[in-house]
Amino acid sequence: MSAEAPPTFDDGGTALWDGVTASVVLDAGEQAILVEACRAKDRCDRLAAGGPWRAASRGVPSLDVGEVARFRLARATALSMMQLLAALRLPDERGRRPGRRPPRGVYRPRQPGRNRR
Repeated sequence: MSAEAPPTFDDGGTALWDGVTASVVLDAGEQAILVEACRAKDRCDRLAAGGPWRAASRGVPSLDVGEVARFRLARATALSMMQLLAALRLPDERGRRPGRRPPRGVYRPRQPGRNRR
């Protein structure tokens, strides 16, 4: 059973919501994560709709200051969306969810005089 998308989403966010909730039942915490991922998807779409970035000679992008800021914001928003979707641990086509990984531990300082290869 698919939960209904909040009415504040644009087309991209609604499509993401419908695609995820059609195949997976989410608890309240997972729904909150999905809401933020859908909002990020809508922000990415709005930033992309601002027009293509100009390409200069040899395929190297030529960006003015406003475009650089928009490009950085779009990249940060896309990364945020990917992290949120990864946090949902959505199942693959076989129905298996990825395992939970514990947080990384603290690295020990190197011992003087020891070479590591």
